Amino acid sequence: MLLLNEVTANVSKEVATSVQLFDSKQVQYTTISDQFVDQYKSQPTFHAQPKATMGYMSFNTLKPTTAKPTLPSCDCDGL
Repeated sequence: MLLLNEVTANVSKEVATSVQLFDSKQVQYTTISDQFVDQYKSQPTFHAQPKATMGYMSFNTLKPTTAKPTLPSCDCDGL
């Protein structure tokens, strides 16, 4: 059994910073955003892991187009 004596974690505000640290071998693991996938997907170190996410959408109520209380409906059955 392998036991770890020490684990170091870095927190980066920007994904680009994490990518630079990974490329310079200063970190062994990092996550990347979609803007870096095409650059790294052919690398042997790239592993994709699907995960569930949740989000919401908010309308800009200051613009006349989206400030209307009723927007035209969409027939989404055909999608």
